[in-house]
Amino acid sequence: MIFDLLNEPHGISWEIWQKGGFVGTKKKGVDETAFLSEEEKIKNDLGFRSVGMQGLVDAVRSTGARNIVLAAGMNYGFSLSGILEGHALNDKGGNGIIYGSHVYPWKKGWEKNFLAVSKVHPVLIGENGANTKKLKFIPANNQENATTWVPAFLGMVQQHKIHWAGFCLHPKAAPNLISDWNYTPTPEWGAWVKRALAGETFPPPDKLR
Repeated sequence: MIFDLLNEPHGISWEIWQKGGFVGTKKKGVDETAFLSEEEKIKNDLGFRSVGMQGLVDAVRSTGARNIVLAAGMNYGFSLSGILEGHALNDKGGNGIIYGSHVYPWKKGWEKNFLAVSKVHPVLIGENGANTKKLKFIPANNQENATTWVPAFLGMVQQHKIHWAGFCLHPKAAPNLISDWNYTPTPEWGAWVKRALAGETFPPPDKLR
């Protein structure tokens, strides 16, 4: 069993991601908290003190658990760029750390954000995938069409031998691998994943996203 430490960190520095520290809660309007200490801000529900990913690793190990742990990157789990910039985690007494990335059709910079790290550390692309219908909360022109993104993604993970998981096994939660509870693969995503898991080889992408 792999322990996933924290899902989709975002909005903090790599220093806080790694070592922890004060994380302020953003409030609308004028910021009138500059004169407050961190303790006062915490007391007034204006932030909290994070232990950081290293603190979470240490907490798991303090229980005696040696399980491999999964540490998600920044930018909602996508970016692992800070790992090669001095923010790698230490594992004392455990079976190792995997760095996790979430890759979607609007996430750009594959080389910087996870491919470079995968050459040095184990990387797992957990959340991934695409649907024909584009998401409303992401600008449409930022989302690559599934018809080009899906084969490029599968070709990339095979070319670079990156571990990945089929996501998401639910007919109502995008990106849908299945269209119903008879497990009918969606043509734009699930059918491709099924082919890849069955051993089909896909050509490397014409370009990295």
